Amino acid sequence: MVAHELPTDARRWRSHASTAASVASLPLPCRISGGIGHTRIYMYVLRKAHIGEVSVTAWPDEVHRIGEERNIHVLR
Repeated sequence: MVAHELPTDARRWRSHASTAASVASLPLPCRISGGIGHTRIYMYVLRKAHIGEVSVTAWPDEVHRIGEERNIHVLR
């Protein structure tokens, strides 16, 4: 069977599968770009339980209260 003879769903699946395989075979980058990636790495390295322990933002008072109850120091 030639690709143009396959049902549309099968062609779509094959196209997706080949794209996924080509992306999976790419080498991993040497670094993680900014934003949530850096913050998650900091949390892992510093062994923190909440993102607010490594990232300052406008956390609601409720988050600070719950953090204090659980001995989690959310940054202000």
